[in-house]
Amino acid sequence: MFEFLFKYPSTVFSKGTFVLLGQWPLWLLIAALAAAALGLGWTIWNRRTRVAPTMRGHRTAVVWLLQSSLVCLLLFLLWQPALSIATLRPQQNIVAVVIDDSKSMATQDDGKSRHDQVLNALNGGLIKSLQSKFQVRLYRLGDHVARIEKLEQLNASAPATHIGDNLKEVLADSATLPIGAVVLLSDGADNTGGIDLETISEIKRQRIPIHTIGFGREQMAHDIEVTDAQLPVRSLAKSRLQAVVTFHQHGFKGDKARLAVRESDPADRRVKRLVLTSAGLEMKHQMEQAMLERSPWRQSLTGEERATLISLIHKMAPPLSATNPADCPAEEVTNFLATAATPRVG
Repeated sequence: MFEFLFKYPSTVFSKGTFVLLGQWPLWLLIAALAAAALGLGWTIWNRRTRVAPTMRGHRTAVVWLLQSSLVCLLLFLLWQPALSIATLRPQQNIVAVVIDDSKSMATQDDGKSRHDQVLNALNGGLIKSLQSKFQVRLYRLGDHVARIEKLEQLNASAPATHIGDNLKEVLADSATLPIGAVVLLSDGADNTGGIDLETISEIKRQRIPIHTIGFGREQMAHDIEVTDAQLPVRSLAKSRLQAVVTFHQHGFKGDKARLAVRESDPADRRVKRLVLTSAGLEMKHQMEQAMLERSPWRQSLTGEERATLISLIHKMAPPLSATNPADCPAEEVTNFLATAATPRVG
């Protein structure tokens, strides 16, 4: 309704600066407004008994207020009020397209690898559509981030995935480049245990939105992953050590498993039997929700440019996109804090 009445969305007005395009100075406008209000007040007061003998008190004030408002509005329009908004010209803003190239992207989903799904989405017109509006820089994401010139350089061979660290490296380019947004294509698998608070704070400081397109299943049917192992750096020979091993599982609730700890000698093995539960799942969801609620994104593209970027993502990859333009106000963007927050294909 606001855009229908005022032509532009409210975000444009919130970012704009009010200016007067008329050649006359502002003090002259203020003087004219004051003179008009005083002149009308004096005229109405002197003629009130002759024109309308019954007009007394608040009726006189209402007539003066309406007439003064109309005259002030006309004078105000003579000074040509306008809204000044700083916008970037086409092709001056950069959209960084970050593509997961780790080995997990070679996983087959419904007879097609996630790597092939990414290439189909990009070659299906997404890259060309983005390039028609923005400058596009391609990045390969893995254990480190690297700039690539063409999609043929992707081969799903990176040994690890460090999403948080790689995003920080990409955003660091914004110090010298006009990066307005990041589009991240990934299956969400991360070898660092997720994005930590330090990384979130760094991304917050950069104030650049990150839009995600997810690939693959949100959860494997049966999966166990060791996320951390802590033990003393040094110990006495043949002494007993205490190790803290952290892992999470899916699909094995109530089953029994063996945790084997091997030393340099393959024959030397310590085995402990475990009963797998889902006790840590609730805590994981609580932490993820808390991180999502702390997402402090703010768009650096203009409202029109951001709407164009999101609409292009939806148009070219509708089943893969994780962002709905109708559900994304100016202060919100899609995040990649947890794989559970990103829809998957397959």
